[in-house]
Amino acid sequence: MNSSLVFLFVFFLFVLLYFFYRSRLGVVKLDSYFCRGSLLSKAELSFYESLLSSLSGLPYVVFVKVRLLDVVSPKGKSLVAFNKIKAKHLDFILCDIKNISPCLAVELNDSSHLSFDRKKRDEFLSSVLQSAKLPLLVFPAKRVYDSKQINVKIMSILNKPVI
Repeated sequence: MNSSLVFLFVFFLFVLLYFFYRSRLGVVKLDSYFCRGSLLSKAELSFYESLLSSLSGLPYVVFVKVRLLDVVSPKGKSLVAFNKIKAKHLDFILCDIKNISPCLAVELNDSSHLSFDRKKRDEFLSSVLQSAKLPLLVFPAKRVYDSKQINVKIMSILNKPVI
């Protein structure tokens, strides 16, 4: 009889804990979030401003921090290929202003891209974009950018005359 009571007590405790934790799972307080401020770091913002200046008057629009999966899709129904790109983002996407179709991916690489893991990620990203036939232009992070040099590099990749 003693063991039966212990068993019932443990079982009852287990049931209580189960319902207590089950009710807590997935519940998020409404004040659990805050706005992070700028989407871009100082270096990214500096580059973005120069990028916009370099494209002034041209039929392109620039989007920032775009999810790779929104730009390219795996061929077929490959879940493995989907999972490899679903959480990756591109720094900037240059799109045709008429139909918002991607023309060029732009990455800004700071010193963090020197690490082994980041190099592997960058190589993978490059191969994905190459497979999708979307050009990639990589710029090193700096304090100041020359809009004219950015324009020359972009126009040479897009096979357009430099302005």
